[in-house]
Amino acid sequence: MTNKLIAGMTGVSLTAVLLAGSLLDATPAPRPITDLACTATVAQPLPVRAGEQVVTVTVSEELLEQPTAEIARESNVKVSSVTKGADNKNFTLKVDASGATAGAWALTLTAGATSCTGEVKVTPAE
Repeated sequence: MTNKLIAGMTGVSLTAVLLAGSLLDATPAPRPITDLACTATVAQPLPVRAGEQVVTVTVSEELLEQPTAEIARESNVKVSSVTKGADNKNFTLKVDASGATAGAWALTLTAGATSCTGEVKVTPAE
């Protein structure tokens, strides 16, 4: 009976070693790809008109440092200031759209190593 017990334990031990070895060689399951890019969402379209205007922007990731804002140069929209709201995700841009070109234009808010991108819609003058 001792020989049967030893043989059974050897079989179990050998199986455990083989199973552990195959687990070490196993490739981990692929993780789903998620969009980790920070996005900027503009609350309202920006009309072409004289005078300073306020644009409200919400970003998907907190910006702990004071950001700078750029709107595509071809838009002719000039950003004069960026003000942080009550939290680190809401911002107010003061802009001059008096010479702006209607269309959809790239917006980038940059704070440190983080850049949030979105789109500003400029509507034609009324």
